[in-house]
Amino acid sequence: MVVVALQTVLSAMALSASAAQLARPTPEQLVHLDVGISMFMHFSVTTFSDLEHDCASLATCLPAALFDPRDSSGAQVLKIDTDQWVQTALLATGSAHTEICLTAHHEGGFALWPSNNSNYTVAQSPYHGGDIVKSFMTSCAKFGVLPCFYFPPNANGFLRWVAGEDAGSFVQHQLGMLRELLSYGHVHRLWFDHYWGGCHATMFCPGGFPQAWNQFIDTVHQHSPGTLIGPGPDVNNAAGGETGLSSYPLWNPCHTDPTEPRKPCSGGVGAPDGAEFRPKEADLSIQVGDYWFWHQNLQVFNTSALWDHVLATWGRGSTLILNIPPDTSGQIPDRYVASAAAFGQSFNATASTLIGLEGASAVVACPLPLENQTAYIDNTPPPTTPLESLNVTFDKAQIDLVVLRENLQAGQAVAAYSLSYLEPDNRWVEIPTTHGLTIGNRVAELLSFKVEARGLRVACVRGARSWAVIKQLSGGTLVKEM
Repeated sequence: MVVVALQTVLSAMALSASAAQLARPTPEQLVHLDVGISMFMHFSVTTFSDLEHDCASLATCLPAALFDPRDSSGAQVLKIDTDQWVQTALLATGSAHTEICLTAHHEGGFALWPSNNSNYTVAQSPYHGGDIVKSFMTSCAKFGVLPCFYFPPNANGFLRWVAGEDAGSFVQHQLGMLRELLSYGHVHRLWFDHYWGGCHATMFCPGGFPQAWNQFIDTVHQHSPGTLIGPGPDVNNAAGGETGLSSYPLWNPCHTDPTEPRKPCSGGVGAPDGAEFRPKEADLSIQVGDYWFWHQNLQVFNTSALWDHVLATWGRGSTLILNIPPDTSGQIPDRYVASAAAFGQSFNATASTLIGLEGASAVVACPLPLENQTAYIDNTPPPTTPLESLNVTFDKAQIDLVVLRENLQAGQAVAAYSLSYLEPDNRWVEIPTTHGLTIGNRVAELLSFKVEARGLRVACVRGARSWAVIKQLSGGTLVKEM
């Protein structure tokens, strides 16, 4: 049994009109934040080489004829089983609510659908299975997984170097390909690589950027309202590059160029007083090393290593997108699936141990403003009298993991917090935190030892506002080995 020591527990609806000054997420951004861990899939003609790019040099692209999926016996694959891709995403993330992002066309431009805007697609390859994008969308709908496409507007090596297009033609054909992708049904998110970048000698475009970025954003908004663009104006990369690491403390609000608010966050990091709300995301490949397309004989991360990255991303408030690529058969290799499934089982086993507050929201006081500040950023009054701390009690349990979440519908407010646990003799003991600053979408505190607890307590020490809204305070045990 769990007892929450509150005068008032607020529903999400009660927060809909509060926090007018702190930046707040859109409903689509909230869905993205709740996904937490999603899956990337790099698959292209590149898979059939030992390279990472469709265009191996500034003037040469891999031939479409190389895209020829074959099974272990050498027989040509008649139709790639995209259900296997989506089922792997469900196994890897340990959740029925996830997203999978497919490289519809990578930087070289090879398209996984028969495009009317390019002659570098599956239609020009030996593969007879038809439209992979269409099959992928059907599989996502079948299993209730959110579809996402990697699509780099300013990168198409084939159009630049093989077709020899000028900037105007390049932009128009890339826009045409984007409209084709959006015609397959609602796309949850588009991954715009190189967001807001330009063109230069080593770039995969002949010109027209960065000025053309607004055309691509407007096209998405026109043809698919509600589709997130991230990286882009809706989601930003977390500091740490492609290493599966996130910065901390982490603020989702950020500053942008006031003359062009669609640009990436200034300096690539957030700020508590930022006017734009941009969730942060880190990416990682399950293959050890900076390898995104499948290569033979690469090591893959085990459950323990994946947990290290999850705690350094998901556990710091960003989302994590984990790349698990298919091989030359068009299927994700068995050992990749096994590694992903083992982590997913561990993640679910850990989640099943969590007890405490989840699903309701409590208003807590933040008695001090940000460090070195004398005033709060937002002076909006609280919707109810704030608690000095949020206390939850439960039956005695072993705990070495504490998970905290703010209700970001009210804006991100916590700048520093303290944690305590209730001993069986009813004495509160402070927990040394490894984080202790922002909470935001989520913080996972991994204790250095297990404690026997009858309750948990969190207090906001400093805030961007005099109150914050906590929607999760849970404790449990990290289960790395099954």
